[in-house]
Amino acid sequence: MGGLPPLGYDVKDRKLLVNEREAEAFRHIYRRYAVLGSVLALKEELDCDGVVSKARVDKYGRRAGGRQLARGALYLMLQNRLYRGEIAHKDNSYPGEHAAIIDEALWNEVQRRLAANRFKRATSAAANQVSLLAGLIFDDTGARMTPTHANKKGTRYRYYVSPGLVRRTRRQAPRGRRVPAGELERLVEERLTAFLASEAELFAVVEPLVGDVNDCTDIAARAAGLAQRWSDLDPAERRAILTVLVAGVDLKRETIEIRIRPGRLPAILRSETAQSDLKHTPVVNEPTLTFTVPAG
Repeated sequence: MGGLPPLGYDVKDRKLLVNEREAEAFRHIYRRYAVLGSVLALKEELDCDGVVSKARVDKYGRRAGGRQLARGALYLMLQNRLYRGEIAHKDNSYPGEHAAIIDEALWNEVQRRLAANRFKRATSAAANQVSLLAGLIFDDTGARMTPTHANKKGTRYRYYVSPGLVRRTRRQAPRGRRVPAGELERLVEERLTAFLASEAELFAVVEPLVGDVNDCTDIAARAAGLAQRWSDLDPAERRAILTVLVAGVDLKRETIEIRIRPGRLPAILRSETAQSDLKHTPVVNEPTLTFTVPAG
């Protein structure tokens, strides 16, 4: 095995061996989540108890880790089948050569609570749908599009509409656009999460901003974690991140251009939240990066 050992294990002769002291701390994390049923409450409790990530020293004597556990890291830890003695590959898992830290009963209880919370968030989101890209969408005339909806036979349909069509008819605003909100949001979110999950893309963007390779590695790992749990976030949380990260989404005739502010990535990923002063402090001539995707 290559890379850094996870919390609860040490590496010897390229094999994972249980570190009993860390393993018991890890079991405590699982037990407390099974009781609390909330990653946010779990993080707050662990912070108060002084529980931190695995500390490491590289061959050059540089120290890493030993920090408070971020919410994203906790989500990944609670779903990582490695702690059941398995190795995951794509969508499948296989028996590993290492011993399990978490027993089957505790694992199943934690997964049940995670799934229940996902269902709760999904049903809550359906009842209170958020226009994720409100204020960020522009049509091909440069006009900012407005979220709106229509009710047909008891079903609510959401759209983003050019301002000309809000105030006038199609004949009066021939270049106006009216696009289904859900499909547009899906295309934008899929491209952004693909970017966050791509270590190569992340490094290319973040390395000139950060410089230190260890910091880049940490940011890339956090980005991958955010991409993995993106669908589990509350709509309001996704909206907050998009508001900080996305400079604008330009709706062309055949493509969608997504403009992001790469300079804000480290702060978003390290804080695990977009509720910061960034969105209230515009930066003049802030650099942007554009992704182009087919308009469907």
